[in-house]
Amino acid sequence: MLSDAPFPLDQFSAIVRTAILKEFGGRCPTIREVARIPDTYWLSTPGIGSSTVEKIHSLAKVSPQRTRPPSPDQLSYAELTDAELLDHLEALRDELDHIRDALKIRMAKQA
Repeated sequence: MLSDAPFPLDQFSAIVRTAILKEFGGRCPTIREVARIPDTYWLSTPGIGSSTVEKIHSLAKVSPQRTRPPSPDQLSYAELTDAELLDHLEALRDELDHIRDALKIRMAKQA
């Protein structure tokens, strides 16, 4: 179970702290909130690279695949419990929301 404790921003450089705070509207997010952001989104964020994503996983105590929804070829949906299916749906919705936000920002910059 992921924690609702504040994410330890002090463990990161100022650039990474700024990127994380920007993602959450300037407030300190919880460990759960940070862990729910897909790796692909973090990796597309300026100032955040693969070593930072690994550190996020380490501090959030989640495995990398926890924040990345499994691909259909890696997963048999029939074998999942209802709770696991709901978790997977939530992760997909979160990823879709982040993609939409990134597209809105990109479109606004091009306008």
